[in-house]
Amino acid sequence: HVTCAATSAKLVLLGYEDGAVALFDVFGNMLDEQRDRHASSVVAVALGAGSTCDDVAASASADGTLRANNLFNPYATANSAMLASRTGLRTRIPKGVSAIAVDPDYGKPRSGERIAYADNTGRVVLFTSGWFGGSEVLVAREDLFVQSMVWTGLLVGWSSEKGVQIYD
Repeated sequence: HVTCAATSAKLVLLGYEDGAVALFDVFGNMLDEQRDRHASSVVAVALGAGSTCDDVAASASADGTLRANNLFNPYATANSAMLASRTGLRTRIPKGVSAIAVDPDYGKPRSGERIAYADNTGRVVLFTSGWFGGSEVLVAREDLFVQSMVWTGLLVGWSSEKGVQIYD
């Protein structure tokens, strides 16, 4: 069963109840599938970075694991899968994740591997992966369930029962 989806101009990323993540092109052809990406149900997926938002796939599961990686890693071998890349952002959010968004400058030297997420308590956070886990910057405390997020340019937007909020 599909639990969540994200789209871009060229790609569709699906998260499944069994923890799997699959990547398709817009014509419905499966490009990659990773059955063991997460140990529990996928609750949020996002595509992002680059001008067409087709460079990075991010996913979060019900157990609080959060993963993101470059789909087209220049160091990958011809036989390696895009979603199974060993490099990229990996962390665990103790309070669980309800929504994620990828920095348009993900992986660039000034930005690093950065994503935004909302946890199950309504906190909206910018997370930057680092050598020793990563760092978090609290953006907002909604105290409501955040349903969806998007990061475009310098703006991060999210929706909750309160309405749509924007962080600049």
